[in-house]
Amino acid sequence: MTTSVAAVDLGATSGRVILGVVSPNDVRLQHVARFPNRPVTVPEGSGSTGLHWDILGLWAAIGEGLAQASRIDPEIASIGVDSWAVDYGLLRQGRLIGLPYHYRDDRNAAAVPAVHAALPADELYRRTGLAHLPFNTVFQLAADRDAGTLGLADRALLVPDLIGRWLTGVEVTERTNASTTGMLSPVSGGWDPAILSAVGVPPGLFAPLVDPGTTIGALLPSLAPALGGGRAIPVTTVGSHDTASAVVGVPLDDEHSAYISSGTWSLVGLEVAKPIVTPPARQANFTNEGGVDGRVRFLKNISGLWLLSESMRTWDAAASDASRSSDLASLLAAAASVSGEVAVFDAADERFTPPGDMPLRIHEWCVEHDVEPPRPGPRSSAASSNRSPRRTRAPSTRRRRCRVAGSRRCTSSGEARRTNCSAGSPPTAPGAPSSPGPSRPPPSATCWCRRGPPAS
Repeated sequence: MTTSVAAVDLGATSGRVILGVVSPNDVRLQHVARFPNRPVTVPEGSGSTGLHWDILGLWAAIGEGLAQASRIDPEIASIGVDSWAVDYGLLRQGRLIGLPYHYRDDRNAAAVPAVHAALPADELYRRTGLAHLPFNTVFQLAADRDAGTLGLADRALLVPDLIGRWLTGVEVTERTNASTTGMLSPVSGGWDPAILSAVGVPPGLFAPLVDPGTTIGALLPSLAPALGGGRAIPVTTVGSHDTASAVVGVPLDDEHSAYISSGTWSLVGLEVAKPIVTPPARQANFTNEGGVDGRVRFLKNISGLWLLSESMRTWDAAASDASRSSDLASLLAAAASVSGEVAVFDAADERFTPPGDMPLRIHEWCVEHDVEPPRPGPRSSAASSNRSPRRTRAPSTRRRRCRVAGSRRCTSSGEARRTNCSAGSPPTAPGAPSSPGPSRPPPSATCWCRRGPPAS
């Protein structure tokens, strides 16, 4: 017996719709749509601007992709949606209030100290287990509160839940993505009332929490003819934080397996049974995010391929049609051929957070820090922007500071469109936590919308 499913996968720089056919022995994937995800800058009065997501453009592209998937396979059993974390849409009586803000918008700068004045950083970590990032949802909501926008809303939906609401009319908050907001208790599994009160989030602003694997509804009658080939296809929650879905598809076969999920961000970590909310974990800025089947993804966020994707935009804007660098495989192959030393810089420097001319910023950082800048051109700059010492330091930091064992690393990369695993034997730290549970079967059995219950 085979089952067909459609997956909507929204990344911070691109999106795609994938048709998957699952049989007892294999999985076949077909990309039916791929589209860019480009933020838009909008004037907002008093000479200021705001960085937003083009959520309506994404919605249109998703619809075209699902329609194409239904034409290819009229028997699709379920649709699932995942996306990047932390961002959301505010609604009033079912209508969207403006375009959702991009997490890299600079409005969060003033919101962070305001939240920390009410709840210090160490208290937030103790309550949520979430590492401090200035764009966590809790800070964005504080910015909306201060701007007067939050008071207009009667609902907030994280991006995958917003898409799900538009597809079905049903409002839910999927739990793995909710864990990235900085307001969810990893102990109770519910919203932390003290944090909601401190930020001014009214009760009921977020829809009820649901687990991955929940069928929330079917395509609306107004959408079924175009998107479902006339069928009211069910929509099922997946690990709607894209990293949760990426990790559940990686063959982590014992408690010593670590993963690197590499996309716009590189996320380095492992799965554990319970959150690790200790002073050493907070000092190392490790985070505890919800995983599928009730697991906890204990990981560190590291700047990933964001620098490369922004550099490519800069090079493409200045290039002729014949010399654009949009072919990622060719660009990386050319970068790999660069011989000799290349510039090594701190990819976590805050200057690299907003969108913009990354090759220029890398050059300026190198000049300021007495490092020879990369030679002009995509080849050497790409070679430099993909060699960050922080990626290799993170697993050893995890073992050293948090006393977690790790002996095997698996890499999942949506940007590179490949998955590989490599075995190694790094030193094992004493006092490792107990096993996170039974080993996980290969990805073909697990990474789909219509999952069965976890093994007992």
